Amino acid sequence: MQGTAAAIEKTLRRDGLIARYNTKSWVDGLPRGERAFLACSFGMVDNYALQGRMDEVPSFFEHPLSLPNDVGLLAEKCDAKE
Repeated sequence: MQGTAAAIEKTLRRDGLIARYNTKSWVDGLPRGERAFLACSFGMVDNYALQGRMDEVPSFFEHPLSLPNDVGLLAEKCDAKE
């Protein structure tokens, strides 16, 4: 679990959020640069908690929560810079 989390952090973490997969290569027919996937970001919060990395949980949990749309809902995908 620790190795998987480290690999995710290294390859999929962008602007404090987690992408669903690496979109730098064009292998699935979708345009490059897909935004972060909030379900993956919240899943990483669970991973941190299970690893006992409780000091990292609040900031990593609060950041995605700070990105609701204009009606207060969290989208499936999100751009941390919006």
